[in-house]
Amino acid sequence: MKQGAAEKIAVIQVKIKELQKQISEIRNQCSHVWEKVKLPDLKETLVAGVYVGRYEGSIAVPEPTDTNFKCVCKKCKKDISDDITQTCPNCLVKLKDEERYTGGSVDIRNRKDYFGKDYSYYGVYIKACPKCNFQVACDIYDR
Repeated sequence: MKQGAAEKIAVIQVKIKELQKQISEIRNQCSHVWEKVKLPDLKETLVAGVYVGRYEGSIAVPEPTDTNFKCVCKKCKKDISDDITQTCPNCLVKLKDEERYTGGSVDIRNRKDYFGKDYSYYGVYIKACPKCNFQVACDIYDR
């Protein structure tokens, strides 16, 4: 490679880094307007309004094919991807473990009430959005 070509490449790489920094600054200052570009496959448990999240073994309710979702900001094109067991797909807020505790641990519920089947030593705990009424049921090993 000739000396001139190597210098041009170095200059271009510096410009690319500067542009990436500018894009990052714009995105950090943006008042995002999110558009859902990939929706999660929401399947309801046997309890109305509570959706199937993470589970082990088989369940007697329809299994979600994909609990991931993706949103893109209409203004700055920033994208976020997450899973319904971590983030509310409606509000884009991190889910909280339900605030019911017994003996210092998560309130574990009967798995069969939510998923229609028992599975060895598993129970269910609920994660909920602090802003809206979105709730997801997740298996937890209870031994």
